[in-house]
Amino acid sequence: MNTNPKTNNHNNMKFRFLLYEYLLARADVIGADFNLSLLEIEKLFTLGFRNFSGVQVNELCFPCWDDDEPVTHRGLLNSFICFYISKEFPPIPDTIKYSHL
Repeated sequence: MNTNPKTNNHNNMKFRFLLYEYLLARADVIGADFNLSLLEIEKLFTLGFRNFSGVQVNELCFPCWDDDEPVTHRGLLNSFICFYISKEFPPIPDTIKYSHL
């Protein structure tokens, strides 16, 4: 297990952006204000906080569930994670040949 705080912060950074962007998007969907900065999220996470505005995160700061997900937008967190991952990471190269189809 990597216990170097510098390396851990770097490894967790993408998930912190995911959490931050989701919280902004959710606030926009429900028409609420969101006044927490990315720097504040990082500081709180480092202090041991694992719940941000109802969004529970794991030790990598990856959002696991949203207790305050809008009733009118069930699945918002899962959909956002799929969207975020698809835009942030390159597609897997197609190395499988489908000649048998």
